Amino acid sequence: MKMKITSICVAIMFFMTAFSAKADVFYVVSGVPFNLKPDVTNLLQYNWELTENGNVTTTVLDAASQGIFSKTFTLPQGSTTVVKNKLTLSVLNAVQGCLSALVEHTIVVLPQLTATIGSNVATICEGTTVAAKLTANVVASLVDGLGVGYTYAWYKGTELISGATSESLDVTTVGEYICKVVYQTPSGSQKHSSVLTAITQGTKSVVVTPLASVPLLTID
Repeated sequence: MKMKITSICVAIMFFMTAFSAKADVFYVVSGVPFNLKPDVTNLLQYNWELTENGNVTTTVLDAASQGIFSKTFTLPQGSTTVVKNKLTLSVLNAVQGCLSALVEHTIVVLPQLTATIGSNVATICEGTTVAAKLTANVVASLVDGLGVGYTYAWYKGTELISGATSESLDVTTVGEYICKVVYQTPSGSQKHSSVLTAITQGTKSVVVTPLASVPLLTID
């Protein structure tokens, strides 16, 4: 009897150790499907509960599905606001077993955006020095405390401009300039899906405008 009790205790301890999880934050992109896959995929039951816009949706999955939670969040058309949702998971490992504790995760939904590039010089006339400051602009309402920001990489044509990693770039030659803006999640976080392609790059052509020709005069 003592051996049986000991075995049960060991089994319970093993279950708690193997299937315990910590709360985490995941970053996804509006309109892009993603999957969340548990690291243990043979449990009897996976109970997912999503709280979105105040509404709660429960999804119960079994071992045949490997407990994979699939979802596509879609923000309103033209939305520039980052939204966070709550997703909880509890599991059951056997019939008449004990349900695990709830683990609450945060799903951060990032809007798809397009970067634009502005210039402090409207026209560069022929015969003058090429000197312009280009600035990449991305309009989004980032939520404080989520640690989301941007990184910038500038190109002239297809060539990466070394050291150009801020939102502004000083240019002294004509050409097509591209700024690739990427969402930056907190340092060390790899828990994101499609974030690297969520923002469409901005493009700006710096050209020299020829001087107008002064017409010849005739006299009558």
